[in-house]
Amino acid sequence: MLKVDLTATRAVLSVLDGSKVKSWAWEAATVQEVTSDIEYIKQATFDPSSFQFDDLTMIFGIAGALSGSTSNQELQIVEYNPGQVLMVVSTRPESRPVFFRPDASPIHELDYRSKQGIAEGLQDALGGRTQLHQLGYQKGMGLWVDAPDPNDPGVMVRRTRASKLPVWTSSKKETSDWPMFAASDVTADILATIIADLPARYDKPVDADISYTIDMRDRRSLPAIRWVVGGQAVITDLEGVDITAEVNR
Repeated sequence: MLKVDLTATRAVLSVLDGSKVKSWAWEAATVQEVTSDIEYIKQATFDPSSFQFDDLTMIFGIAGALSGSTSNQELQIVEYNPGQVLMVVSTRPESRPVFFRPDASPIHELDYRSKQGIAEGLQDALGGRTQLHQLGYQKGMGLWVDAPDPNDPGVMVRRTRASKLPVWTSSKKETSDWPMFAASDVTADILATIIADLPARYDKPVDADISYTIDMRDRRSLPAIRWVVGGQAVITDLEGVDITAEVNR
């Protein structure tokens, strides 16, 4: 299967037949082949039974609550990112699209200052990775992790979880002699606690922009966190202790 389109009254299934796409529509208890508007450009195929969309009323209800609109809702199962197939509900007139995981749980908009938001973002960005080159966050970009591609030496893979969008994967040619660190070294508890403390510590507004990068470039026993807090650059350990003078000497 290449794509599934579902509304309250119509279903369209698009499949790959050789190198051509064929589509069938169900409407008013009738099934017929329809002209497909999809071009096959090496998209990922999928088994629709891997996605829990049998309770469409529930999915549309969740999407309406999150987007603020239930107008002409349509659920699509389609490739979002190369190799990654997700469910997404859109509306007409267009509102914010709401993405769902295969188990029909929504992909939430995340608050990256909260423990809950950081925890979900970390889980999504890690995607099961246990050893990392870098981990970071930047407002407007989201939370990201970099790790070497195990199948392609010399390539670094970045998984980015923006606050409003599912994980997006990209890669680039890059090597580094920095030590790797364990993903388990960094937790949502650690990050949320330090983030809550930093503005007051450095005499910044409570809502000051905060970004950070975590890595082992200093070759300490554990990774250090390089923060920018309201424009001020500081470095802490994983407990939040300021080690700027120590690592910069």
